[in-house]
Amino acid sequence: MTVKGEKSTQIIEYILKNLIDKNLISENQKEQIKERLLKRESLGKIVLPNKGFVIYHCTIENIDFPLVVVGKVIEEVKMKNLVGDYEKIRTAFLMVAPEGDREGIEVLGDLSMSLIEREDLVNTLNEAQSQKEVKEKIKEVLLKKFYEEIKRII
Repeated sequence: MTVKGEKSTQIIEYILKNLIDKNLISENQKEQIKERLLKRESLGKIVLPNKGFVIYHCTIENIDFPLVVVGKVIEEVKMKNLVGDYEKIRTAFLMVAPEGDREGIEVLGDLSMSLIEREDLVNTLNEAQSQKEVKEKIKEVLLKKFYEEIKRII
């Protein structure tokens, strides 16, 4: 999806509005997610240095399943990254998990760690030209994490 907005509040609003339009969340859930993200924005977003990639994440009580949204930011947006420098944001990544859903939170945590650890993943998502390409890459990363976990347990 393409995302419009010149700052975090607008980007978050745009993504959440799109989720309402697709009947994935309700207006009430939208407001809860938005409030949760904005209330703790300084703790709740991660801008990866030199990647043009922002990660928004939170949990809320009344959602039935985890949500992952990847949006291409089409306006000029600069945000402070983890090392304190400002950089242009190309991709916004939103993750929402049901509060108390250990498995859902763990999966989103694995995905978040992959974004931080794997430079190729961020680059692929930044350069992706289609929704299908994004879905395939995320699926590949999650399957690899599950495979590693199974190997660890066995």
